[in-house]
Amino acid sequence: MKVETPHVSLKRIGYESVFRVWKKIHPDPDTGAPIFVIGSPRSGTTVFAETLGKHPRLYNYAEAGKVWDPKNYDNPQADHHWTAEDLTASDARRLRHRFAYRRWLNRGKTLVNKQPRNSVRIDYIRAIFPQARFIHIIRDGRSVVSSILTRADNEPKRKEVPFWRFCKPPDWRNLTGDDVELAAKQWRGIVNYILSKRNALGKSYTEIKYEDFCERPNDELERILDFLEVDTDGDVLGRMLAVKLESQNYKFRQRFSESDVERINAIQRPLLEEFGYPL
Repeated sequence: MKVETPHVSLKRIGYESVFRVWKKIHPDPDTGAPIFVIGSPRSGTTVFAETLGKHPRLYNYAEAGKVWDPKNYDNPQADHHWTAEDLTASDARRLRHRFAYRRWLNRGKTLVNKQPRNSVRIDYIRAIFPQARFIHIIRDGRSVVSSILTRADNEPKRKEVPFWRFCKPPDWRNLTGDDVELAAKQWRGIVNYILSKRNALGKSYTEIKYEDFCERPNDELERILDFLEVDTDGDVLGRMLAVKLESQNYKFRQRFSESDVERINAIQRPLLEEFGYPL
C-alpha cells in the first residue's frame, strides 16, 4: 500500500469530512495485518497495548468501542459474543475502511487494537481481517476477580450494569452466583473461549502471562516483537519499557477471605493449573 502523508488539516476540515472523501477514492483499502490484544478484563491488556504502540512501526488504536459497535455499545443488555455469521457485508466494509483510514493517517503503521469485547469475537474479526494476529494476555484469575470488583467499588455506577460494564462471556445470561462467583466465571468463560480458538488461529496467535511481562519485560517484549516480525534494533526496547511494571497479584489475598479464595479456586481451578498459578 502506497502511503501518502495527509495534505489537509483534520482539525480545520474535520476527521469525518476527510474520511468521507478518502473512502471514495479508496474503495478497497489495504488494512495490513492488524494486531488484536485480547484477554479477560483487568488482565493488563491496556498497559500491554500501550507498550506495543510505542514501537516506531506500530500504532495503538486504543479501544475504538463505538467504531466496532456504533449501535449497541452502551446497551447494557447487548451480547458481546459475536460470530462470523453475525457479520454483515456493510459492517465488514465499514470496519475495513475505518481501520485502513486510521492506518493511512499514521503513515502505514500496523494498528494495535485493544477492545476487551473483541476477546469473544475472534471469528468475527478474522472474517474481516484474515491476516490479523492475536496476542492473548493471561493473568491469574483470582487477581482479575479482585481487580474487577475493586474497580466496581470505585465506580459504583458499574454495579448497575451486568458484569460491571466489562466484557461479558459468551454464556453470561446463564451464569448465577454472588459478585465473587460471577467475576470468577467471567474470567473462566472469556479465557476458555479464547483457548477454544487457539488451534484454528495457529501461527497468528500467541500468549503472554502478565506476571512474566512484569517480571521479565525485556525478554517477553522481545519475544512478542519477534512474533510480530518487527525489529528490536537500537534502543527501541528501552523506549517502549520506560515504566516499571508490577503485577500486584498479592492484592487478591488482601481483599478476599480464605473461603472466598477457595470459591474462586473451585471455579477457575483447571485454568489456574494449566497456566501454573499456585493454588
